[in-house]
Amino acid sequence: MQSETYLCKSRPSIILPVSSTPGRSVVLEGEEIFLKKGDVIKIPQGSKHRIGNVADQNLIFIEVQMGTYFGEDDIIRLEDDYFRNQDK
Repeated sequence: MQSETYLCKSRPSIILPVSSTPGRSVVLEGEEIFLKKGDVIKIPQGSKHRIGNVADQNLIFIEVQMGTYFGEDDIIRLEDDYFRNQDK
């Protein structure tokens, strides 16, 4: 399975509509949730989350951020498969 970094953001909340075939897995606060096309999941502010692809096809998703601040400096990387937090 390929996945994004397991992270949390203090702001904003995130809404993820599923726009591709089945194969999307979201880990939200330690619980793995499998989604299919047409499903929508809301990730509240500050929630630990990770998006993964459990299928063989490319995963395409749309991230909609809700709030008043959309910077990247509030990301806390808890597990980073791409080693972006090694120097912190």
